[in-house]
Amino acid sequence: MEGVADAGSKTGEQMRAAMNSSAAMTSPSEPASVHQSLRNLTTHTHRHGWITGKESAIIHGRAIGGLVYVGAAHGMAGRGSTGRAYIDPQLSVSERARDPEGINLPYWPCYRDISETCRATYLDWLVGGRSDPSYNPGYMFLYFYGLERRYLIDGAGDDARQIIEEVERLKSIYKQSRSAQSYLGRFLEFAAAKTARPDDITPLLEPRGWSIPLPTKLAIGARLARGETLSADWMLSWL
Repeated sequence: MEGVADAGSKTGEQMRAAMNSSAAMTSPSEPASVHQSLRNLTTHTHRHGWITGKESAIIHGRAIGGLVYVGAAHGMAGRGSTGRAYIDPQLSVSERARDPEGINLPYWPCYRDISETCRATYLDWLVGGRSDPSYNPGYMFLYFYGLERRYLIDGAGDDARQIIEEVERLKSIYKQSRSAQSYLGRFLEFAAAKTARPDDITPLLEPRGWSIPLPTKLAIGARLARGETLSADWMLSWL
């Protein structure tokens, strides 16, 4: 299987070690099992860094899918760091304990710093489709940090459209979380402003929050820069 770590020759203790520490690639058609076997993996490609949407990383025996960063985030620690989302396969995870409520999850989670229990819970959330809003939103944010980094810092490339769609999906799932609606909404505003031409943006007439969306600001600013008089609809969008 292309792009999959070699564990086929390992038996006994070697296999158990591979199950506990592998960060490998498998094809997107591979079933996303919480404890997927590595016995049939035959190639020798180990991957760290960004895992695309067409690939799947294997972490502690779990095929967690793509759109994630794998590896050690050296030199990226600290609040506000862009390395919070890196899933380091060398870090241990709990065998049985789980914390979906996020009782022990900090407000600004970093995969390297959270507990073994929270790491295992996060990996299970990824495997489960990244769709369960009963999990603390902090787990979703840990995933979002990686999407955000890829789009804003490293360059999304062919994954750009999928990243935007994924953030839209997460925003629709975590409707009850004000933080999710705010942070994910701002990301989507930026993405829309980045890709749209100001003249293609239409007036915003439906109810919105306190702030004016970035695309609306750009559209109004472009018209004012050209010395145009704003129409009633654009004036209403500004108010």
